[in-house]
Amino acid sequence: MAIKTIFYLITLLGGSVASFFYPVVGLLTYMFVFFTASKHSWWYQEVIDMGVRTSMIPGIVFILSTFIHSQKLNFTRWRISSIEWGLILFLCLVWISPLLGYGMTDYSVYILDKVTKSFVVLFCMMRVVTWIEHYCVIRWMWVLSGLYFGYMAFSGGEDMFLGARLDNIGGGDFSGSSSFAHHLVMTLPFIAGTLLLSKHWASKGLSFVSGVFLINAIIMSRTRGAFLAILFGIVYGFMRAPRKYRKKILVLGMVGLIGAFSLTDPGFWMRMGTIELNITDMEASASGRLELWGGSLKMLSDYPLGVGVGRFQDFIGQYVPDQAGLSPHNTFVRCYSDLGVQGFLVFLFILLMVFKKLKQLRTFGKNNEFMNHYELEAFIIEIALIMGLVAGMFTERLYSEAIWWLVGMTVCLERSAIREQELNTS
Repeated sequence: MAIKTIFYLITLLGGSVASFFYPVVGLLTYMFVFFTASKHSWWYQEVIDMGVRTSMIPGIVFILSTFIHSQKLNFTRWRISSIEWGLILFLCLVWISPLLGYGMTDYSVYILDKVTKSFVVLFCMMRVVTWIEHYCVIRWMWVLSGLYFGYMAFSGGEDMFLGARLDNIGGGDFSGSSSFAHHLVMTLPFIAGTLLLSKHWASKGLSFVSGVFLINAIIMSRTRGAFLAILFGIVYGFMRAPRKYRKKILVLGMVGLIGAFSLTDPGFWMRMGTIELNITDMEASASGRLELWGGSLKMLSDYPLGVGVGRFQDFIGQYVPDQAGLSPHNTFVRCYSDLGVQGFLVFLFILLMVFKKLKQLRTFGKNNEFMNHYELEAFIIEIALIMGLVAGMFTERLYSEAIWWLVGMTVCLERSAIREQELNTS
């Protein structure tokens, strides 16, 4: 057995055991597996051959440890927030969508299993991560994942490319070039924010190196949606950044742009040059997506309650025959097509509640001299979610775990702020 495989299994086993004593370790182990478990990694093939469901083991252990320590974690301390009610309702709609739609396929069963596990872990996370120290460790997991993926992309061989685009890399949830780039786009604000928040040069240096590797990986993916999301994020960041950090963010953004430009090649700009607003000038893949989205509106008109979880590709051929069997390449289209108008409205409600809470947290940090770091912490989640949603306009990530983590981290940050304020006033 390969050394990497042994190290991976030891980390998985050790983290799972430690989780029974410290639930937050279980969450970190779950995130570690989420980031590293890839069928495209040669060393992970041995784990697959063993038949071990690596994401399920730490997930179940984390859930069990959370309930074992429920009294210590003081579950009753936190009332169910509007965001959590939205998540509960969304999960219920996912489950009843086959009844409102047209049954289930094997892919539907897979999505149901995945979403249910993900949301239960998410609910546990919002009860476990209620201290700012734990929250910061979660933020660092994002940073380290950026370093890991960036290094993998930098050191990868030809088998990690599909044509000229980086592919066959990332966790099981985002192994394609578009989904991989989408994940990296959401990771970028955590790296930049950690660089600004870190007080030690070693932490700043690690964040900087992570950022360099991550930007290089995004460029290698040659994903237009990620490119547009970053451009939008830069503009939004300059306009909405906390005043205290605005100059630093401006400098950091300029350095990042110059560095990113130096890493690009003609092939990258040829790919970005295919972005067109005029449909007659679009390349086939871009115009095909517009056909898919147009067909989805006709589908919604015929099936306003949705066709059922994971069923978009089974029905789109009725409206766009030459695109039969294809995914929608859009998070919002996937939502209203699978889950109907009701699912789409609940999804928007959750996003609205998240942005409302982040605005409150930013105001809270701005008005508290000794807790002003919460203003930047909230802004990190805000811009990561916005960039993720913009990139999600060009790839479907509705059932991806990472974007829902941003929702859960908002609740975690709020509860951490409440605890810290209580300690400061006691």
